[in-house]
Amino acid sequence: MAAATTATLAGRATPAGTRRLRDRLSARAGGGIPLSLFPSVAAAAAAVAVAAADPTAATTTTAPRLPPLPYARVPKTGLLLSALGLGAFRIGSPAGSPHAREELAAVKAALAAGVNVLDTAGHFKGGNSERLLGRALREAIAETALQRDEVAIITKCGYIPPLTGGAASHPCLSSAEMADVGATGAHSLAPRFVERELSDSLDRLGVDTVDVYMLNNPERMVLARNQKYTPTRVLDALRDAFVHLEREVARGRIAGYGVASNALHARASAAAGGAAPPLLALDDVVRASREAWEVVRSDTSPAAAAAAAAATVPSSSSPHFVAVEFPLNLFERAARFPAEEDGVRRSLVEAARALGLYQFTQRPLTAIAGGQVRHLGESIESVESDDQVTQQLAASFEKITELEMDLSGLVSQSPADLAFLSKFVWAQALAENLSYLAANPIAATHFIDATVLPALRRDLGSDEFAARAAAAAEDDGDGGGEGSLPQLQEWARRYEAGVTETCARIKEAARRAEREENRRLASVLGALAPARAVAVPAPARDKIEVEVEVEEGENKDAAAEKVAAALREPVQLGDFAVRFASSCLRVVGEEEEEVGGEESLPLLAGTVLVGMRRDVWVFRAVQAVCVDRAPMRRDELQTLDWCPLLDASSSTSSSSSGEGGGGDGAAR
Repeated sequence: MAAATTATLAGRATPAGTRRLRDRLSARAGGGIPLSLFPSVAAAAAAVAVAAADPTAATTTTAPRLPPLPYARVPKTGLLLSALGLGAFRIGSPAGSPHAREELAAVKAALAAGVNVLDTAGHFKGGNSERLLGRALREAIAETALQRDEVAIITKCGYIPPLTGGAASHPCLSSAEMADVGATGAHSLAPRFVERELSDSLDRLGVDTVDVYMLNNPERMVLARNQKYTPTRVLDALRDAFVHLEREVARGRIAGYGVASNALHARASAAAGGAAPPLLALDDVVRASREAWEVVRSDTSPAAAAAAAAATVPSSSSPHFVAVEFPLNLFERAARFPAEEDGVRRSLVEAARALGLYQFTQRPLTAIAGGQVRHLGESIESVESDDQVTQQLAASFEKITELEMDLSGLVSQSPADLAFLSKFVWAQALAENLSYLAANPIAATHFIDATVLPALRRDLGSDEFAARAAAAAEDDGDGGGEGSLPQLQEWARRYEAGVTETCARIKEAARRAEREENRRLASVLGALAPARAVAVPAPARDKIEVEVEVEEGENKDAAAEKVAAALREPVQLGDFAVRFASSCLRVVGEEEEEVGGEESLPLLAGTVLVGMRRDVWVFRAVQAVCVDRAPMRRDELQTLDWCPLLDASSSTSSSSSGEGGGGDGAAR
């Protein structure tokens, strides 16, 4: 019997479809977004959330609701897109797992709330991110009034993740077509790579058209170890890829394209103080798209197309180059700082809008500051007190220290034995790095998961350890008989459990430290922009109840309390961070723009992409964008710019930066 196949969703997002979605949701009975869409948040939590914006709302007899999401118009296509989009960098847990069910429910909750932007990439979670989004969209269409033409799908290509052993390869590419960037894999913009990646993405998503196809972080190619990539050569590679994407538009497999980059600047001369030009300048990228369009439109040679494009102004981009994506958060604010050229001062946000490009901003809750990563969302992983964490951590260190001393008594002191013992000194190694790890949750997680635990398990499972365990059993006359373990094997079991527990306590301490730091920052920002730091009223915070899906063996009451504790915070930094990013995309002032001569929209430049892996975080992100519809004023944004705590070059938090396209936060 042939295997069942999943039907492909036909069509694409259209102006009529996205307008239909906006109008249908605005006309919902009772108006606004019903909080019943978020199963993990009980009615009490919903009432508190609405009361935060309107103290009288909690006393009404109607079901609690949030105001509708605002929408913005894409200049070149006319699509109406929600001000909040779902970034799926960390979505895509193994099918059938509790986390996958939780993520699926979160995506469907976001769609039901009016979020009509789904942002992913072919390499996110090994392709599972695209698979889960495609499934969620199909189920939402089957179960509700949602239609394919109401939702915009953005996906990306460029990354070639490393294979086992660290090498990167691709079945359709030669080494000359890839930029080998080391441990993080490789990168390519080769047309046949782009074509293959798009085909795979369409299959995983289960659609026949991607609405915006992004070339992801092309600046990585300058890090190539196998060949020289200058910024000029990267731009040439972009131009060749654009030519292919123009042909994909003609084929109908994509509706438009763009570039996602962590290094995008408004102008080629944006660097200050005589510094080197930026890796990627928007005016150069726009011109390259125009040249690609000329190639495909007139079927001329690249040289002739380049000459034709050079005769035009930079704003004459391809009509199919529709959007850009870049980071924007409380610490990374360069996109809103103006650069001057020819007497004109213009930021990246302003330049993109002037060029007719829609903007997707990413990582509102995960900032790279001072070369390190800082989470701006609220963790819900712990409700233990500082004293509990400290006591448990001290007990864990004491346990593994005693075990290491026990091991020295089980072996002799020969040079070979000393070399063997030196592999099991994790109490000392962790203690020496404790102050740094306990203040840097990402560094702690990376060091523990990528270094400590793999090395521990490798050494405990080595042939040398097995031989010593066998020898110890023979010396004891034990032989490992039924009912007992050889001494060394029993020691290994206890030691692995002890080190694993200690590592978990270190991660816990790091999360606590980060949470406290975020609380302090939230208090300062709340004072600088008090009207934007909506707090949950103290008397109502204690009434918050939640219903959560728990994994096997987890205490349900404890799991619910984790979420409730996060919701009880008086001022939420994550909410403030999302509201800040959204305000940066709202053109300052209360202006509105006419659409079709018969209606008006808030003057928005784009969509903020937020990682929302749980429906409680969908609720929180929607609340952040909807509860306070007025954007931050210019003076409020400038006040935040002057805040020394938001100086990205001197942040002392977190560590180890990662790939940034996807917009996921610490807890979201």
